[in-house]
Amino acid sequence: LDIRTPEETQFFTGNLPGHLAIPLAQLFDHEQLAKLPTDRPIVVMCLSGTRATAAATALRSIGFEDTYVLKGGFKGLVGYLGPKEANKPLGPATAAR
Repeated sequence: LDIRTPEETQFFTGNLPGHLAIPLAQLFDHEQLAKLPTDRPIVVMCLSGTRATAAATALRSIGFEDTYVLKGGFKGLVGYLGPKEANKPLGPATAAR
């Protein structure tokens, strides 16, 4: 779950399997909450992890108990996978990292 703003995701967006982009400002709207899975874990991502921590805490408090934060956010993902890999779908080579 990518909660960055549309401006933040305009050029650099995550493409992990099951990627869902809902800006934090809209996340707690009823129609947006209805998009969240209830049958599998939710990993929340922002740019650095600060907003994701707050969002994950709030989501857990309203019943999405299987919710986690991507440590380091999108910056951490870029540092781990590299900028090109972080912006394209994961394939066999990067999925195993």
